[in-house]
Amino acid sequence: MENLFRYGIACSLDEVSVTAPITLRGDIESLCERSRKYGYEGIEIQLANPGKFDWDHVRKTKDAYGITVTALATGREFHQNKLYLLDENPAVRRAAVERLKEHVDVAAIVGAMVIIGSMRKDIPDFTRYDYY
Repeated sequence: MENLFRYGIACSLDEVSVTAPITLRGDIESLCERSRKYGYEGIEIQLANPGKFDWDHVRKTKDAYGITVTALATGREFHQNKLYLLDENPAVRRAAVERLKEHVDVAAIVGAMVIIGSMRKDIPDFTRYDYY
């Protein structure tokens, strides 16, 4: 039986705040090189705005290094772009769903899962639990 568990390290393909819980930052080549050097089998890409990257290039590069993209994490969409699924504003909810679809499309290209996490957002008012 194949071991489906891979050790991954939190990465970003672009610059993010030094306070963000992201260990490695840089282009896909440097992320794969450093991940492999540190003993990781995969990278978890912390991602906002997926349309600004060449995902075929990412796929080819990670394959060349023997690195797995373990997941795409969407928390930056919430923290940077203020997109979340439980927003009171229907336009924000629609934009969040559309952006999440972009993440799913990218995940299909690189063979990753999508972590929704904080992009879902916590229920703001538990007296309206059924609504949310």
